[in-house]
Amino acid sequence: MKELLFVMGMLVICIGYNSQAPSGMVWVKGGEIMMGCNGIHMFDCIYLEERPAHKVKVNDFFMDEHEVTNKEYADFLNDYYKSGENSDKKKLRELIKHPDFGLEKRYTLWFSKPGKEDHPVVWITWYGANEFALFYGKRLPTEAEFEFAAKGKTAKLNEALLNEIAWHQRNSDDILHPIKQKKANGYGLYDLLGNVYEWTNSTWGPYPGGKIDEINKCESCYVIRGGSYKEDYGKSRPTFRHGQPPQNSFKDLGFRCVKDK
Repeated sequence: MKELLFVMGMLVICIGYNSQAPSGMVWVKGGEIMMGCNGIHMFDCIYLEERPAHKVKVNDFFMDEHEVTNKEYADFLNDYYKSGENSDKKKLRELIKHPDFGLEKRYTLWFSKPGKEDHPVVWITWYGANEFALFYGKRLPTEAEFEFAAKGKTAKLNEALLNEIAWHQRNSDDILHPIKQKKANGYGLYDLLGNVYEWTNSTWGPYPGGKIDEINKCESCYVIRGGSYKEDYGKSRPTFRHGQPPQNSFKDLGFRCVKDK
């Protein structure tokens, strides 16, 4: 009886703790991760920058359930520029290069384009992602946090499982999809792999004891993760990583935020 009461009590504690997640976020319990890879198979390791595998400790954190959407970014722009542009705020072109891809401005307010409210916002620079995160008391994930969450409690990723959780070149029809159309991963997170690449807060560089391919060298760059609907499924793996200058943006690059517990 005591054992049963103990188990029930622990269950209540866990449920109560998880229910404290901020709206739209999921609690990810941290732990140790073998970050990167050593294999040569398509679903083990492909690129030089993914090697070698090395142990990293990740603390508990909250992560956005899905990528930031056009609607959410339009709301941010309205709040961010509410008092008008000034020296403390970045200019629009520094945040998002082609806002007309998913957003539109009517008089002084921003809105998502009809039918694109739930699409991930794209053409976002690292600055545009970081300003959004800081504005709402959050931050961008480290690449260790991203990889930890992207593995989704799954011991081994294969093509069949990837097709269930990710939009990539082989199943996307070369179009950007709304959020949450695929299954969530083991943490309850959507589209962490595929659909759009996502900015992290980690600077680009080799792993300890590793190297960066000459064609991928990039100074003062940040890591992007997750692959996209335009890329082959080999890049929609948890260990794939690439570097981009913070001012760059693409039609398959977005972001999501995290928050410390």
